[in-house]
Amino acid sequence: MGIDLRKSVLKKIKISDFKNKNFSGKNFYKTDLSKRNMINANFSNADFSYSKLDYSDFRGANLENADFSEASLCKVDFSGANLHNARLSCANLKGAIFNRSNLDGTDFYNTELSEVSFCDVDLSKTKNLGEDVYLLKNFERSIFNNVIMTKKQKKTLEERIKSMLDSIKVKD
Repeated sequence: MGIDLRKSVLKKIKISDFKNKNFSGKNFYKTDLSKRNMINANFSNADFSYSKLDYSDFRGANLENADFSEASLCKVDFSGANLHNARLSCANLKGAIFNRSNLDGTDFYNTELSEVSFCDVDLSKTKNLGEDVYLLKNFERSIFNNVIMTKKQKKTLEERIKSMLDSIKVKD
């Protein structure tokens, strides 16, 4: 059983290890929590909007209904995390890892997806991921391995890859 801070207000955070702690419903708005250990922590319904979480480790964390809108999440490891109905709209996810994560209902509207790893995940129930080719901001060097997607997502991804390939100029 971890620390329960559901009714507290967090302004300046000096905790470096959030492992196995309960921060359900906490407000981390515009907070710098880069390089933190968040393994198996409960952040369900937490607000991380506009926060900086680069290089943090959320493996196995409960992030159900968490709000990461406009957050910087570069190189964050979400492997095995529950991101059911999480909001990642307009977030920078460059280099993030989502291997074996629950992404049902997760909103990827206008997110930076370069170098992202999606392995052993079901993307078919996500929101705004591949529904429109223009909402896929960037997914260069991303990994899609053993992924389930809708036909529309696959078609959109194929169109985006084709347009990227068409823009390459080959020199003889």
